[in-house]
Amino acid sequence: MARPPGLKTVKSDFIANIISASNLFEAVVSFTKGKTYDAIQGSEPLHPAQARRVMALAFMIIVSAWEQFVESVFIRYMAGACSPSGYQPVLRVGPCAGLQHAGQLLRGNMAFSFESNFLLWSPWKVVTDRAKLFFDHGKPFSSLPDRDVPSLNHAFLLRNRVAHSSHKARADFVRVARLYTGKPMLRRGYDVGSLLLEKPSLHTHSSSYSQADHCFEAYLSLFIELAGTIAP
Repeated sequence: MARPPGLKTVKSDFIANIISASNLFEAVVSFTKGKTYDAIQGSEPLHPAQARRVMALAFMIIVSAWEQFVESVFIRYMAGACSPSGYQPVLRVGPCAGLQHAGQLLRGNMAFSFESNFLLWSPWKVVTDRAKLFFDHGKPFSSLPDRDVPSLNHAFLLRNRVAHSSHKARADFVRVARLYTGKPMLRRGYDVGSLLLEKPSLHTHSSSYSQADHCFEAYLSLFIELAGTIAP
């Protein structure tokens, strides 16, 4: 019998993507201020708006990495994998024959291909409902703290605003930004990068989260904590 796939590499790759995106964010923070002599002279490598755009793209990388991580963990658990700490969810059906079989079962399609078939991993209720079909009580995916789920769902709304400018994406962003900042009106030009630079006032889910200097750092902590919950 083939050895069940492991999660150690999946988790380490996710953390590496998080760190890489964080380094990108930090590399352009100074350019968002636009108050240096070079900025005044117009010789800064990045305009503040461009720097905020890079920050938003770094955030989009994190959200995409999270989606890939959740899918990888989910299908590996279905195939009988253990987490790095040795945790293994209780399967409601027998373990799948492999990752391809797990993907076929998830899609209900023998022609499933990881290259061309995509599954939604948001909002989180979609994930927990799916998990309850395959794992006892949907654990560990149903084990995320209730207080963290709204922030996780908001991350996808912010990602959507970075990706496109549809009316819905803009409206969702304005709603989330007002919620995070407590401001009924947003200044002209306020964008996802602007929000990521805000001091988190709404989120106090953990000591590391509440002590974050800005929302990007808060989300960084949140994703790492949640990854530890589903793949301890």
